[in-house]
Amino acid sequence: MGGSAWKPTIEIWKGAGCLPYNATRRLLDQYFFQDEVENLIYIDAGVEGVAGLGEVQNVQESGFGGQIVCGFKYRSEVLLQPVGRVYTNILEDEDSPFPGCGVQIQSAPQRSATNKTAAQLANNVVNNLLHTHSIYQHVINFNAQLCGTSPQLISKDIKERFEVLKQGADVNV
Repeated sequence: MGGSAWKPTIEIWKGAGCLPYNATRRLLDQYFFQDEVENLIYIDAGVEGVAGLGEVQNVQESGFGGQIVCGFKYRSEVLLQPVGRVYTNILEDEDSPFPGCGVQIQSAPQRSATNKTAAQLANNVVNNLLHTHSIYQHVINFNAQLCGTSPQLISKDIKERFEVLKQGADVNV
């Protein structure tokens, strides 16, 4: 894998759930930034739908991309931005239905292989958290058709800031 893992060995409540569309993601973004929420790891997996069902080329070339974003807040400080701050169009989307399941699928169906890729990558992130207490990536962009990923690894500055917070040092350092 190369490089060393970032090991936030702290106790944090973890939650999991289905966040199918942007309306739900906006709610979780609001929750993430509440002052009362001091510690949170928010893992979001998203996939693109198949576009332009009227055109064969659009159908054949779309619906393969996706991303995993790991948001991390510790001692009320955001160390890794959640998905809505990485992909700001999520917070700007006012047309996404709530709760969303079943409504958007008709207009933008998803590919099975893309969903399986997203699930496998999200599983790997959770596996690292549970077994090694490590976060390796902030964002993982992927393409299921090309079998490729493009991870954004945790920066040295973020790792160092976490260590300062973990030691209980002044938050303004």
